[in-house]
Amino acid sequence: MFAGYIVDHSLAGSHSEQTDPMMALGAPDSEFVSPGVGGWIELALLNEMSDSIIVFEAPGESKSLVPEGFSLYGKKALGAEWRFIGNGFGTTAFMLPYELSEIRYVRIMDDGDGDPYESAPGFDLDAVGAGAFSSIEEAAHFAKSELNIGIFTNPFNSSCEITAPANTRI
Repeated sequence: MFAGYIVDHSLAGSHSEQTDPMMALGAPDSEFVSPGVGGWIELALLNEMSDSIIVFEAPGESKSLVPEGFSLYGKKALGAEWRFIGNGFGTTAFMLPYELSEIRYVRIMDDGDGDPYESAPGFDLDAVGAGAFSSIEEAAHFAKSELNIGIFTNPFNSSCEITAPANTRI
């Protein structure tokens, strides 16, 4: 399942050409929103139970091939406190610990690095997916068009990063 609606957003700066937050909804489709350097977007996921979340960065045809950084937060209810899940670069999959498996809302915050005057400043958010992936290979399949896939097995302890060219079987 993918994000179904926008809860809130703060687009930093006025130089982005990609300012429609609706572009972050649904499955990855290369249509994206750039929240700007230091900006953020909050989305509601369509399913409530998940052991993993994948944040998809837009493919690099129209921008730098260097993956951009972000922080991911989640919470179970609108009035709840945001819980830090992890940092990512490019398309990143996060395996959630049990206590975070009922996350309904996510906040993707640009890491604040980059040029605020480029045409798509900040992390270029294409989509957010949540699901029960049984393996790194299954998670990587959902991000098959990306050049950089970070798989974090536990955001509170250890992590591993897998980098492979597009269309490479991992």
